[in-house]
Amino acid sequence: MPFIAVDPVDNRPRIPVGVGDDEEVQCPVCEDILRVRDGDSIARHFYYPPDSECSGESPLHLLMKSIAVDKVQKKHPDATVHVEFVTHEVPRRADVFVEFEQPKQPLGSGTAVEVQHQNEQKDFVETTASYLDGGCSVI
Repeated sequence: MPFIAVDPVDNRPRIPVGVGDDEEVQCPVCEDILRVRDGDSIARHFYYPPDSECSGESPLHLLMKSIAVDKVQKKHPDATVHVEFVTHEVPRRADVFVEFEQPKQPLGSGTAVEVQHQNEQKDFVETTASYLDGGCSVI
């Protein structure tokens, strides 16, 4: 969920609470259009329209995900490694997910790798608890 955008007219930074529901702003990474939304249990945030290809992730975040994939493939060569993956047991999208054919102790049925770079909004305790409740480990 992006929480920063830029104004398409004057390039000034914009935050979700200052953007109207029908107003369009730009992604600071790819300059694609962003729109704003919120809900009862989720903070107002920007989102990409369905046809966008930008992940909104910084080059450093993408680099860390790439390193994570490389490391877990070497550590678990017989496992299936997914990027941006949602398990059947846990309704969250992991940056990287290592799926084991059979559960491994103490790791469970898989390991979610969450790259946490400058994401102050993410609830680490809730995220970790969700994966553990779903029989997965988290790093």
